[in-house]
Amino acid sequence: MKYLVRISMIIALMFAMNASSIAQERGKGKSPEQRAEKITNKLTEKLDLSSRQVPQVKAIVLDFATKMQEARQSNQGDKEAMKEIRKQLRSEKKAEMQAVLTEEQFEKLKELKKERREGRKGSKDGRTRSRG
Repeated sequence: MKYLVRISMIIALMFAMNASSIAQERGKGKSPEQRAEKITNKLTEKLDLSSRQVPQVKAIVLDFATKMQEARQSNQGDKEAMKEIRKQLRSEKKAEMQAVLTEEQFEKLKELKKERREGRKGSKDGRTRSRG
């Protein structure tokens, strides 16, 4: 009997460790600077940012990531407050990005966000999507 309890605890611990590593891979546990760097690199590639745009975009993304982290820490458990803060911060980020990007790049960014949203909806419906 003790053997089964130990085996069960070991399996539960393995699942917990695996879940933790998956959460970290998805961006949780990363600093705002790490998030900003990763997102800026992706946007540089996808939107063909100029050398002048890269530091501007990085500053915008870093500001957003920093404010979101602060909001999460100060509003833990308050989903409604977080929803409003997230909405406000996204609106600010959108306006700042629109000022930095060309019209063509901004349209491409909107399209990328739309595709990402659709991918999330698909995964919620039980379908999987590939990460790459």
